Amino acid sequence: MNTRMPKSIALRECIREAWCSGPFRSKKQVVVAIFKKWRAADKDENSDWRHGSGKKSNLQSPDPDQPNPSSTWSKYEEGTSPQNYQGWCMVAEVLGVDVEQIIEPAKEPKLDVPTDVFQTMPGDVPLHRLANLEVSSPTPLKGRNTINTEAGVRQPLAMSIKPIFGTLRNEGLYDQNDNLLATANIEAIYAHVIVETEDKNMDVLDGIGFNGEQVLADVLKCRYVGESNGRLYFEVSAARTSKTLAGISPALPNFVALEGVFNKEDWMGIGIEKGGLQILEFSKDGDAPTSDLNLRDQIKRHVLSRGIDLGNSDGSNHNIHLTARRFFMKRSLESEQTKEGPNDAGNK
Repeated sequence: MNTRMPKSIALRECIREAWCSGPFRSKKQVVVAIFKKWRAADKDENSDWRHGSGKKSNLQSPDPDQPNPSSTWSKYEEGTSPQNYQGWCMVAEVLGVDVEQIIEPAKEPKLDVPTDVFQTMPGDVPLHRLANLEVSSPTPLKGRNTINTEAGVRQPLAMSIKPIFGTLRNEGLYDQNDNLLATANIEAIYAHVIVETEDKNMDVLDGIGFNGEQVLADVLKCRYVGESNGRLYFEVSAARTSKTLAGISPALPNFVALEGVFNKEDWMGIGIEKGGLQILEFSKDGDAPTSDLNLRDQIKRHVLSRGIDLGNSDGSNHNIHLTARRFFMKRSLESEQTKEGPNDAGNK
């Protein structure tokens, strides 16, 4: 199945619009309508659609008549429960919007990884299912209650984030003849929250772990690593020793506070390097012509090849690959420009 991640913020806005200005009287009515549409398609004998990831263990779609449908829906809205493209099309029909408005674009995997022994093939799940990031609307600081949208104005803003971590299962490695060599389940043991702004003179006012020491923030340990090539790097890992990041999605208010001139192209993202990946389960094909260690290394490289390569950002041989990019100022600045006149910049 073509599993796709939702644009959680945009999806919530579309749902709010549907019951504030549309045919529904509450969020619950919207969710029930979505579940009914999924259930009808699930039971349609003339349809080959399967709910979620399409696995046998996930055949049953949510019950529209359950006591608290909104609680179940939140897992789909946040992307922690899988849904495929056709399922999201049904959601878009209920909301009366274009499906691409509420889901992340499909990412084409990059296969040109240098030093690979084998040509790699794309897996079923994009890298942002391993690590994702939500950024809430920036918060004005120093007594301000609104964001200044005038060009060139220096201002202090704080960003709150919610990193989301999962597991990549049955990740395959193939040779040049499409023969399966090995499979693995993979999770992250540490990751980087990366901030890039157009203003290269941006000042860091504060941040979780900004003093350089590792601090506890919810279920994460965080520390500010530093600045490199105009980007700010924060490292996050699980608070419990020897635990991976999978299955956690803590809300971190005021994760970082910056002061400078903000631009709609400013972004925050989650980055992972090869050393931050841990293979949990590994299965090697009996005819694979190389060592388990080499195959494990190739699988990690294959997973990272689907991200955006940020290069040797810390001056070492470790390449960080971006899994999710969030343009945190875009909506604020473009909505203000829309009030003043047409804007064809679009959303990313």
